[in-house]
Amino acid sequence: MSLAERDILGWAMGLLGILILVLISSLPAGAQMGHRLLVVGSGDSEYLMVALGLEFQKIHPDVVVVVPPSVHTGGGIKAVVEGKADLARISRPLLPHERVKGIRYCFFAKSPVVFVVHPTVKGVENITRKELVGIYQGRIRNWKVLGGPDHKIYVVQREPGDSCRTVLEKDFPELAKVPEGVAYTAFSTPEALTVIEAHGYTIGYLPMAMARAGNVKVLALNGVKPTLENVASGRYKYYVPLGVAYRDPLSPLARLFLKFLSSPRARRIIEDFGSLPTGGCGR
Repeated sequence: MSLAERDILGWAMGLLGILILVLISSLPAGAQMGHRLLVVGSGDSEYLMVALGLEFQKIHPDVVVVVPPSVHTGGGIKAVVEGKADLARISRPLLPHERVKGIRYCFFAKSPVVFVVHPTVKGVENITRKELVGIYQGRIRNWKVLGGPDHKIYVVQREPGDSCRTVLEKDFPELAKVPEGVAYTAFSTPEALTVIEAHGYTIGYLPMAMARAGNVKVLALNGVKPTLENVASGRYKYYVPLGVAYRDPLSPLARLFLKFLSSPRARRIIEDFGSLPTGGCGR
């Protein structure tokens, strides 16, 4: 097991602490003040943000970074607007109606949108656009057609408006027109990962930041692997921007966390989760 794999395993174990952190969020306000940073929103960066929060807590052991389960980008922004959260996890720019007074945002990483399969899909390491369209349109139904096992293909898709689906639909408009009965629709990124992990011979798509935290196999797309180098060069062009939205004036703790997101320690974690740091949250 590589160092990066051991780190991710450790951070994955840290995910068990999410339930404890969620319980902390229900404490009376007086018990939370000054030592609690609530970061809500998109599932695309949920596990990555847990890892970043745990690292931040090593530097500031008197702080608890609370990363609740996904309420999507819109839900996170709403919580910040209403003063119910310090920061929102986002995976897209703000929409016009979200650009309310005092709300700002920054991106700290690009996470490749990748097609992944359950480990039972042996013999398939690359997939083409034509093959994906065939799968999601229900014309290709057995893995043996693609050089894999003689078994039915199970398909996971995301709901309309999902950040990964929106990115892919620009080049794969067929993903917006999947025939009924072909695919299971997951309504959050963590749910999509859980479903793919739990069911053999399944394919779906995720941000790499989530795929790295799961027991799934990442496929090359049209012969191009979703490496950091290929994302940086533009050879692999499908990615979601991972960032945070916030309301000015920032609390000292939130400002400190934004600065941390651009630090070398955060950069290492972001890269271990297969995403390209942008350094865009330094203040």
